[in-house]
Amino acid sequence: MMDINQAMQNVMAQYYGTGPMLSGVNVVAGQPWEFNQPRYAEYYPAGEMGAPGASLGADRQPTNPYYGTPTVSLNMGQIGNDPRVLEEVILADTLHRLPAAHPDLYQQFLSAADAPYLEAQRQRYGHAVANENEQRAFLDWLRMSGHDAIIRGHLLQNYPMHQNWDVMNTFPMSEGQQDALRGMETAIEGQAPY
Repeated sequence: MMDINQAMQNVMAQYYGTGPMLSGVNVVAGQPWEFNQPRYAEYYPAGEMGAPGASLGADRQPTNPYYGTPTVSLNMGQIGNDPRVLEEVILADTLHRLPAAHPDLYQQFLSAADAPYLEAQRQRYGHAVANENEQRAFLDWLRMSGHDAIIRGHLLQNYPMHQNWDVMNTFPMSEGQQDALRGMETAIEGQAPY
């Protein structure tokens, strides 16, 4: 099995600015029952009761096995044996912490959203409802998944699974959103510690 700690070190060595997102995050090889569909990982915020669409257990306790600790649970069977894919999945799911790590840039991205962007996101949401068993309301989905996917598509375009995403040229975004994405990219890349 690939070394999760080494993959995290590789991410931090390449992207010096990821410290605020990776700090305090538990990254683990998850259990198969955590993944209700073929996905690479599940991010659990510390206070989340369970994965999206999950209900409380029979004893009314959270179904989040890592409740109280922000956690990226990796589906190692889906990830396979490519270390770059493992690094990409870790970085992709820790980007859920981007709003807390870089709130000004994230807010700039959200506040610059225009009608064409929101319409394209509604189309993506409709696909998720029809094909991926999405059950959240549109605004909940947009907040937790919709924006993040577009941000990931830009920030991770140098990794195998996102290399053809080119969201700057293929997804309708305002100039303000594109400026925010460029700012996020600069923040994630960070400064070398020497």
